[in-house]
Amino acid sequence: MLIGCQREVNIICADGSQGKAEARISETVWNDSPSTLILLNDISERKAAQNEIEHISYHDALTGLPNRLLFSDRVKHAVARAKRDKTMLALLFVDIDDFKVINDTLGCAVGDELLRQVASRLSDCVREEDTVARMGGDEYAILLESVKHLDHVKAVSEKIETTSSGSSIYPITNSTSVCASAAVSFQ
Repeated sequence: MLIGCQREVNIICADGSQGKAEARISETVWNDSPSTLILLNDISERKAAQNEIEHISYHDALTGLPNRLLFSDRVKHAVARAKRDKTMLALLFVDIDDFKVINDTLGCAVGDELLRQVASRLSDCVREEDTVARMGGDEYAILLESVKHLDHVKAVSEKIETTSSGSSIYPITNSTSVCASAAVSFQ
């Protein structure tokens, strides 16, 4: 036991749920005998709030995807890994064509749902280790890591094209379909 220290510990609450506590350990005298006093302060709510703030800082509120800040960090680390491992990576940038028209004519609720649908469909086009991020507005970026062959990038691009081009991402009207444009960069 570390006397005079303060540390976070995992706890099991009376209701059976798990939480976090701050433990303070000190020496004291109790009934004329040297004793160790351990004070526990439940900090579960504070830790949950900190985790939520961290999540909000690095993720898009509407789609739950990584935001520009987290994407930038992941690209930086991916470039270092690619250099070290002598592999390639690819960046794809996707923009929803005429999104402003959809948002202006059909309303923000429809526009927001469209952005969520695009996020979901783009995520379905990539591997779990790849990153899809919402950069802002109707712009998305995709980081493909550990690319061994350019055919993989082409396959992902084709999936995105199939997902967005000529098919309705969000059933707006019988005569309206949504398309996306994409650009690819390799390293």
